Amino acid sequence: MRLKVLVLALVLAVSFSGVFMPAAKAEGPSVTPYADVMFWFGYNYADKYASHSQNKDGEARALTENVMGMMPQGDLGVRGAAGNVSVNFAIMSKSPGAGLFGGDNTKGNKYDADQPYMFISVAMVNFGSTLLTVGRFFTPYDIVTFNDVACPDLVFGWYNMLDFALFDATRDQIRINVSGFYVGLFRNNYDNDADYDVMLPMISAGYEFGNPGTPMNFGVYGLFQTVKDATQTTGTATFGKSINSYAVNGKFGMNMAPVTFYVTASYGINQNNMGVGGGAADVKATGDGYANTSTLMSHAGFDYTSGMFVFGLSVGYSTVSHDSSAYAPGADNKADQAMAVAAKVKISPMPNFAITPALRYKDNMKGVTGNKEGKDIAFGVMFEGHI
Repeated sequence: MRLKVLVLALVLAVSFSGVFMPAAKAEGPSVTPYADVMFWFGYNYADKYASHSQNKDGEARALTENVMGMMPQGDLGVRGAAGNVSVNFAIMSKSPGAGLFGGDNTKGNKYDADQPYMFISVAMVNFGSTLLTVGRFFTPYDIVTFNDVACPDLVFGWYNMLDFALFDATRDQIRINVSGFYVGLFRNNYDNDADYDVMLPMISAGYEFGNPGTPMNFGVYGLFQTVKDATQTTGTATFGKSINSYAVNGKFGMNMAPVTFYVTASYGINQNNMGVGGGAADVKATGDGYANTSTLMSHAGFDYTSGMFVFGLSVGYSTVSHDSSAYAPGADNKADQAMAVAAKVKISPMPNFAITPALRYKDNMKGVTGNKEGKDIAFGVMFEGHI
């Protein structure tokens, strides 16, 4: 009930801010309401090896589902600025696949797992070439494609279009940016989880040069997180063991208007334990503790944009490979691999409105023991409006 009242209050505040807020003077504070609506309508198909579904006789079956609903990129909020300080408060639609777009809803964490929305509330202070960011805001280390959208997945909820790239969206943070470099402390994915001791937040640092609109842009990022198993279960081999997670990510793009090319890559150990999306894997429990799982993910693709018709075409290819000493004893420890291809066409018939048909094909290939893991397809249309 309290959440509904808060949402209604924000909607009314944004709707009538232009009426009741005095006009800001040039040297005074400024307040700008904004809203973005993104809606998906489509279908997902998974064959009997990928669906994780059974018929009444217990046999594996293919599965087709209609999926429609608000997408996580939609938001409603207010931006404000006064002098060197800016603030941003917004409510965003949250991923049905809890954790993929929040970074703190997995591993039994109840921080906001039952809420249909997630919140952005951030203050940014500019000290010349130094920017201090405090609050819940978008993370800087995501390496999804430069023109990506989310799409629904049968098993994992909303996901980035090509699946395999580190993506975290928003997270509580304290971050400092200086001339393209940043270092930050981010909410640990195991906060408020009674099964683990958490002494350190997640730590990330990186460097970015340019942006997708510049002729060349690139970024490199590193992440680290550690937690300790605190489960007092008799005979457990994992009690007192630490789970350490690492990731090194990079992206590179070239803008040769009207075409933009990009490549991204991510390599890490136990990346999914950090709560990030994109096909990363967890640590594996073994008879005497934990076995690390490494994940290698990559993207490549291009975007074409025509201003004459306000038309955009994006095509991409991605791969992922998981490997662990716990995989398939006696089967040469084969890596678990998968690949995906995706395409989308963005058509904007009028300012602030766009329609984007999209298609993704994913081949989960074979598992570590050679078992088939199947194929799935997602296709549909995204509608978006911005004010």
